[in-house]
Amino acid sequence: MVKEFLTAILSREYMGKKTVENTTSKTSGPDAKNVSDSDKLGMHLAQIAWRVAVPFLLFSIGGIKLDKNFDTEPILSLLGLLLAVVSVTVVVYKYVDKHFPDTFGGSKQ
Repeated sequence: MVKEFLTAILSREYMGKKTVENTTSKTSGPDAKNVSDSDKLGMHLAQIAWRVAVPFLLFSIGGIKLDKNFDTEPILSLLGLLLAVVSVTVVVYKYVDKHFPDTFGGSKQ
């Protein structure tokens, strides 16, 4: 499933879909319609990257700090990492389902 997911996102066939066209409408300037496929992919990957980084940082650092305060090492750190994995999975799934609706069988909106 992961291989199919990555193949679908990185393949050129998705670049012409409705979702990627929405990305160009948000781009301002005279060359807004001339955004290349690699630029569109880069925008999506940047969005996914920060959506992964923020929860991992928050939950990991929070778990470590709580462990130090309550002297429960490594229980809360591991719980923070587990929460980070779950939240990142949900966030990335929703992003991909919204922007690449054919990947998981269509959006339920």
